[in-house]
Amino acid sequence: MARSKAQVQADLKTEYAQIDPSIDTEKGPVLDQFIKPQSQLTVDVEERQDRTDRLASADFTAAATQDELERMAGTVGAGSPQGEAATGTAFFGTRSRPRAGVTSPIPKGSLVSDEGLSYVYQTTEEGLIDGDYPDNYWNPTKRTYEVEIPIVAVAVGADYNLPPFRVRRILAPITGIDFVENRVRVSGGIDPGGEEATRARAESKLIGQELGSPGGLAAAVVESYEDAETVQVITSANYSLFRRATTKPGLDIYYSGEDLTTTTEEYTASGGEVTLTPTNKPLTAVTSVTVNGLVVAYELVEDDDPATQGSSSDASYFLFDTPLGVGAVVQMKYTYDSLCAAISEDYAGDDQGLFETSVVVRRSIRMNPKIVISGVADSGFNPFTLEESIMDEIKAFFETGDHGATYYPKDFRDHVGSEVIGLRGKPVVTLFQLDGRALVDIEPIELELNEIIEVDEDLITIDVQ
Repeated sequence: MARSKAQVQADLKTEYAQIDPSIDTEKGPVLDQFIKPQSQLTVDVEERQDRTDRLASADFTAAATQDELERMAGTVGAGSPQGEAATGTAFFGTRSRPRAGVTSPIPKGSLVSDEGLSYVYQTTEEGLIDGDYPDNYWNPTKRTYEVEIPIVAVAVGADYNLPPFRVRRILAPITGIDFVENRVRVSGGIDPGGEEATRARAESKLIGQELGSPGGLAAAVVESYEDAETVQVITSANYSLFRRATTKPGLDIYYSGEDLTTTTEEYTASGGEVTLTPTNKPLTAVTSVTVNGLVVAYELVEDDDPATQGSSSDASYFLFDTPLGVGAVVQMKYTYDSLCAAISEDYAGDDQGLFETSVVVRRSIRMNPKIVISGVADSGFNPFTLEESIMDEIKAFFETGDHGATYYPKDFRDHVGSEVIGLRGKPVVTLFQLDGRALVDIEPIELELNEIIEVDEDLITIDVQ
């Protein structure tokens, strides 16, 4: 990132003062003849270099001029920009209860529009309201029987991006259907030609090429989700780390960070069930489980299958001591990581589009360090307060680590010794190892590519005298 002129001048003043403290850098010939001219020259060079770096990166489309964009669009095969058609969904329905034995099909290609007939859209899938099963289509909020169908504008352009409730007319009558409306914005329309269209098409082409590599996919996930701190992609070619069987090439996306969501889920038993699998996954904590409002004995059986553990397909379940009765209402309050589901929706699947392969999203494998550290407090410092400060610095030492990171005992001791004020000399570390994977008491902590560190205070002993 290029520095501002003021920042460069401040840095130059510091450098000159270190060379000769007697130099007056606030006024006089050094400031006028050297610092000011040098600062402007440096700013110009850094700005040009910054732009050059962006043009050579995936940020090209944001930094490029219109001429550069057009040349690049042709180079990467984006072609002449043709614009994009807006897309969305519309609800088709009736305010009268459908008659038994009567079906109301909505054909693919049915035309709808706004009230003024200015913007026309067509359905891209078929729809149906079956009078034999009216309750399947009932919307109690609107008091209507309805079905939601995707729509697309019949022409390209940003004018077709309409707010909710603007699409209200059916252009050709559909038997049994008496209304249509869009309840979310119709969006994605781009005008043909112009800088915006060129930029969007070129960027789409570049992202597709970038995502053709595991590193590009990892970068895209981090860019898409602010809660995703770091991401590592493990391919099925990495036999030592890939954790599931697949008949074709596969990718596993491991992410650190989380978006914890607490939810309450209800289930009405058919009778005889002794296990129950929650809908949202992966679970991180359970608040309560009740049956008919009463607390019952249960066990959370956590999924330990390497193929699904910690993923959106996690198969953890509740095991009850006694079978559930017919009609018993089970209420489960628990916390899950909704970030996993969000990433999975955009980047995972059995036939993921960009890779035509199997992609699964997983929480990073959490590894816990075991540490024993001691020290002596200087006069006037509270040992208990110092122990709290040491714990804070242990967390700080590990929190910036990436997947597959290595942590050295000496770096750890130096970090704590320099950051914790009030210790007499450097602390003494008598245990520094990875829980369950250590050969000796003091050794580097080395992670696999799909692992990150998570500090467990129960595994850390701090003693300050």
